[in-house]
Amino acid sequence: LPQLGNAVDFTLARGVIVPASSSNPAPLGSANYRPDYWSFTTSGGPFTLTANSGDDYLTPGIADPGATLRTLLTLYDANGTVVATSPTTSLSGTITTTLGAGSYSVSVTAVGNAIDPAFSGRQFFDMGPFFLTGTVPAAVEQTPLEQWRQSYFGISTNTGNAADAFDFDQDGVPNLIEFAFGLDPKNAASLQLPQAQITGGSLVITFIQPSSVNGIIYGAESSTDLLTWQPVGDTGAGTAHRFSVPTGSNKQMFMRLAVTRP
Repeated sequence: LPQLGNAVDFTLARGVIVPASSSNPAPLGSANYRPDYWSFTTSGGPFTLTANSGDDYLTPGIADPGATLRTLLTLYDANGTVVATSPTTSLSGTITTTLGAGSYSVSVTAVGNAIDPAFSGRQFFDMGPFFLTGTVPAAVEQTPLEQWRQSYFGISTNTGNAADAFDFDQDGVPNLIEFAFGLDPKNAASLQLPQAQITGGSLVITFIQPSSVNGIIYGAESSTDLLTWQPVGDTGAGTAHRFSVPTGSNKQMFMRLAVTRP
């Protein structure tokens, strides 16, 4: 290593590290404040990640230009909030935790504690080769309905407040219908369901399916007494739905919409 009197010249030392020991690596080397990043998306579950040295080991007191320094892993969520960090007491870093569904990123940095006036506290050094091992829950693509549940209720499953039949805002409209018509399940004032009208001697309901909605089957039923209901066909096209039934000589006619999932 370049010498400056009896000390290492840190302005000339580049790409070389000298570990004090394998259990207490206090390396010397060139500073590098650019961590490596790795990002991923997961459906949630147990997570383990280890940054391993590219070399099998570091020999105490022997310079090694291709070894990884003491490693720090930092796990961030999609908002940049730190979720977990690895301990920095060994030459490899490991994070073990349980993640919720979402997108995350991991920074991989090497940490040194060189004892020299030229350095103050924790320093970052050239990484050298390293490789990652671990287990990440696979990312499962959510359906539009699952994404909607996640957005409003923080869960994607058909349970609890997010259940299809649950009426969170108590406006008489269950969650599945709120989703099908682009309503806010937490705001009773957002109630804007399609209404039936008399048009040309028929009772008719028409509406445009929201662009964000998919995987829903729309239907309708008609009745003259609110006791017996008959299915009404959809004569619309694409995302434009139209349900119509002749009123005939009936003094009263009712129609209701039905929303189901395949």
